[in-house]
Amino acid sequence: MKSFGIDRNLFFDGILQRSIPEYNVKLPIFYYEGKSMTAMFTASTRAVRERLPKSLHPVELFPGRSMVAVSAFEYASCDIGPYNEVSIAAVVHHGGKGLPLISLLSQLILNTFKAFIFHLPVTSETARKGAVELSGYPKFLADIEFIEQDSSRTCRLSLNGQNLMTFAGRKPAVGMGPMTRTLVYNEKDGKMIYANFYAKQDQFAQTMGSSGVQLEIGQGHAMCDTLRALSLSSKPLVYQYSPRFQAILFDTKNLIDI
Repeated sequence: MKSFGIDRNLFFDGILQRSIPEYNVKLPIFYYEGKSMTAMFTASTRAVRERLPKSLHPVELFPGRSMVAVSAFEYASCDIGPYNEVSIAAVVHHGGKGLPLISLLSQLILNTFKAFIFHLPVTSETARKGAVELSGYPKFLADIEFIEQDSSRTCRLSLNGQNLMTFAGRKPAVGMGPMTRTLVYNEKDGKMIYANFYAKQDQFAQTMGSSGVQLEIGQGHAMCDTLRALSLSSKPLVYQYSPRFQAILFDTKNLIDI
């Protein structure tokens, strides 16, 4: 089965990697074994727009409420060693504003998402340094731990002993999931760039309006201030759980090369 021109049974085959020794990284980066949770909340369109570059626009569910994704990743095996990561990102549209609901449904149906990341804490200096210096990602070092229970999974994010966020989600029954593509927009040196992140969801579940998700926001960091300012809904619109996936993160490009 192919999606985006990629055979899911030969996911990494035929993709040329190049080494960048000074950052101890190969691009694109292969993620061989990972777990993830993502909750998509509605947020204040005004607050999201204030935090986006001018060429990007919030994707709205309805006028005044756009979409923000909170994600937690555990990369057990990848080209830059195991590490954990949390992402706070807006679902966006490049160029024109797009139509409320229609733009969101289009991304969901096509399994092609467009995102601008506000904050991206990680547990690895290798993962942080190369991403910040080469591509301008908003990464910072933090402590991220996962707690497994029979029916739920919890991600705890802290910095210097201060709790920044706790994100808990259910572990619903899973099946083989889709191939997804995320265009991650970013700004570096005043220029808009983007990167492709392809994921093969080997085990996956998606629920709508999940009541099994809890998000607690801490304090003492700009990430916490952002989460509060976005006025997130009390419950997510969409919840995604993947206890096993593989992924490829490509190098950043200028938008003219999209």
